[in-house]
Amino acid sequence: LRFNIQKMCSVSAGIASATFSKKWFPRDSGIAIFDSRVFNIPKDEVCNYFIWRQQDWTRNSVHMVARSHFSHKELHGKSVQDMHEMLHGVGGASWNEYEARWKNGTFMEGNSFSTPIFTQNREAIGKYLAQE
Repeated sequence: LRFNIQKMCSVSAGIASATFSKKWFPRDSGIAIFDSRVFNIPKDEVCNYFIWRQQDWTRNSVHMVARSHFSHKELHGKSVQDMHEMLHGVGGASWNEYEARWKNGTFMEGNSFSTPIFTQNREAIGKYLAQE
């Protein structure tokens, strides 16, 4: 059987977008748009991949909060840690005070949302891996 990776990405992103939108925006015009990736990694690296994605989300969330308070010029060349420290000097902008879902991403499981920290709870992902 030959797999068409482009088709897998397209169809899985479409299904995720349509299903999520239908479930969470049934009466209004809100829509969700998802992208998709298809690739192979060893089973024992799957949890590490999700840890990396969550850490990337965290970096991006600090960037987004900082961008809402500082100019491009003020942030140029600044590390995430620098931006985090800059935010402490802005009233009402402490990144630490944001809800976990805005800082670490959201994990959807069935009809529930949670924000597990994957470095502390690898089983949140590991339980979905096929047992041999």
